[in-house]
Amino acid sequence: MRIATILVLCCCFYGECTQFPEEKSTKEALVNTSGAFIRNQPHLLSFSSSSIIQLYEELFESLQLGPAVNVSDQCANSTYLLRYAVQRQEPWALRMIDALGKPSSGILEGNVIFLGYYSECLETTAVLPGSTRGLRQFWGKYCLPTLSSKYTTSAPQEIPGPSYEILTSNSPKIGLCVPSTCSLTDVSIGFNRALQRVSRGWTATISHCYTKEANRLSDDAAAVSVITLFLVIIGLIILGTTFDIFSNIVQQTDLWFRKTEEAVTPKMNTSSKVICEQEEHSGFTHKVKQVMIALSLKNNLQKILSTSRTEESIDVLHGIRFLTIIWIITGHSCSFALRWLFFRSSIGIGYIAQSLWLQPLVNGTLSVDTFFFISGFLVTLLTLKQLKKSEGKFQLGVFYIHRYWRMTPLMMIIIVFSAVLLRYLVGGPECLDTIQMYDSWCKKNWWLNALYLQNFINTDNMCLSHSWYTAVDFQFYLVSPLIIYPLYRDLRWGALIWLFFFIATSVLTGMITATQDLPPVPLLTKAIPETVFNSYSSMVYIKPYCRMGPYLVGMALGYILFRTGRKVVLKTRYTVLGWSLAVVCNMLVLYGMWPAYEGKLPSNLTSAMYSALARTAWAVGLAWLTFACTAGYGGFITTFLSWKAFIPFSRLTYSAYLIHPVAMAALYGVQELTVDATYSYMMYLIFGNLVFTFILAFISSLFFEFPFAGLEKVILRKTSNRL
Repeated sequence: MRIATILVLCCCFYGECTQFPEEKSTKEALVNTSGAFIRNQPHLLSFSSSSIIQLYEELFESLQLGPAVNVSDQCANSTYLLRYAVQRQEPWALRMIDALGKPSSGILEGNVIFLGYYSECLETTAVLPGSTRGLRQFWGKYCLPTLSSKYTTSAPQEIPGPSYEILTSNSPKIGLCVPSTCSLTDVSIGFNRALQRVSRGWTATISHCYTKEANRLSDDAAAVSVITLFLVIIGLIILGTTFDIFSNIVQQTDLWFRKTEEAVTPKMNTSSKVICEQEEHSGFTHKVKQVMIALSLKNNLQKILSTSRTEESIDVLHGIRFLTIIWIITGHSCSFALRWLFFRSSIGIGYIAQSLWLQPLVNGTLSVDTFFFISGFLVTLLTLKQLKKSEGKFQLGVFYIHRYWRMTPLMMIIIVFSAVLLRYLVGGPECLDTIQMYDSWCKKNWWLNALYLQNFINTDNMCLSHSWYTAVDFQFYLVSPLIIYPLYRDLRWGALIWLFFFIATSVLTGMITATQDLPPVPLLTKAIPETVFNSYSSMVYIKPYCRMGPYLVGMALGYILFRTGRKVVLKTRYTVLGWSLAVVCNMLVLYGMWPAYEGKLPSNLTSAMYSALARTAWAVGLAWLTFACTAGYGGFITTFLSWKAFIPFSRLTYSAYLIHPVAMAALYGVQELTVDATYSYMMYLIFGNLVFTFILAFISSLFFEFPFAGLEKVILRKTSNRL
């Protein structure tokens, strides 16, 4: 029995069995059937079962030719054995054939991704006959070629309407299961040769192939080292937790004995008691105790879950932070799904961005500007208060060390985990492509993240691509003293410097957008070529000099609240006017690009103005919201944003931001089936990603972020005293 015949039987289970004339051989029938189809629809690659069968038959024949077509001898011999085993209907061989990708319904809806069965292929091991001397043991190797047609660009008029729409909305993919002795080059040569023999104008690219023996953690020295490092950190945290709990027990016991002793003996001289306590809590022993408590799970858990407030805390920021990270995770759940999941209907996905009520997701990049606003506001307000407390003394070294220590350890831990261990936790048809920016890119460019230069150097291969935000925020922090200190000393000079930065960032952003013919925002529409989209991202979106507007607005509000406190009296009409303008301003920014998604692209001048001012205008609306709620004019909005339940989640936002794309890449990368892009399915993804992200954020904060923050206080307390 030939491979083609087995494939025919397999395809029958998918509801597309082809009836062949009895008087002709299987291969003749395949050629005639597919040939007729190719003549009718030449550029859909005749996605019928008969044509796919012929493609596979040609693939295995090409691989069996060996050195004659530049395929290795081992691959040729294994392929010969596979075909021989198929004729004998051996189960392992039939499993490999069954794992091949096959067509199903919905091709005219864009369902041209035939994944096959990834797990079945990898779990299949060949059973070699006793007479096959010299043959290596092999098992299934899964490859997923991506097909492209030269006619989509060179001669689109030759492609029928339905075919053109499909080929420009989704790239066909066909899952292959071949012997593991075939290298990626062997498979690429064999499959492209088969394509040329079956249809014209098609080429295929294969980025990775997968086998179950490819990734062995025990053979990876780097992975073992990282696991050892993590175990050491966890061990220290457990030690610190044990010390903290034991110290509390000892302290309570000692307190009980002291009370008992004081009741029966005269009180110790006060000065003598102070001297004894100083001797007890000084020196190296006290420092070790502080370190142990900083690492304690008990101590850090209390910090995370605490909902206590102070008179000076800006409670509404907790709600704003939490809602903003929800916005970011929701947007990324959808956008990453479009990139990393296999959707059965791809044609209608492109029209989702035209929905009016989905514009907050489509224009979700404003969420990051919310974080920039909060960052500028807090760094200004807190630094001005510290300057006032220290009578103008600015410890610049401590200022920078604090920020670097606050942001860097957790990010580097996630980078180490992603670059070394993530590949062992995923497995799917395109898992290595899905985690590429966290795996191979981090292996090469991790040092740029440590220096916060990833948004300027090697931006096309940025490690943790979403970490551009951390680089931009840190760069803002570096220049913030140039504005904050003059504001503290002299408002006129400070305001002048602030105005210079504001004019510079607005003009520069508008000029780059206009001169380079860039869109005003990263528009998700076919009207914007991918090259233009990438240019916008690298030239505008991730550059600090184009994103400083919201940060400056936050700095201005921080200064205003520093000078006025919360004692601001506004008449009702001014309060109503402020809220009205803020709502209108932010709604115009949020929905301003809706016409662009319906095909009405803005002019060059409009794009430049929107790009230069829209994000700043968004921050102005947020500034009014924060000011009004802080001054007592927020009403129910203040009550909602100040809800105590938001406080613990607000403390997890940095961890959640850093870890959620990695978690999504892992979850999406293990998917082995095509899915439907329905609203119910997307809501399921969103809620699942939210829950999973905050669980991971809680764990990473408890074991890494908060312990390192506690160590910072121990170290910087001594450093600041020296300075």
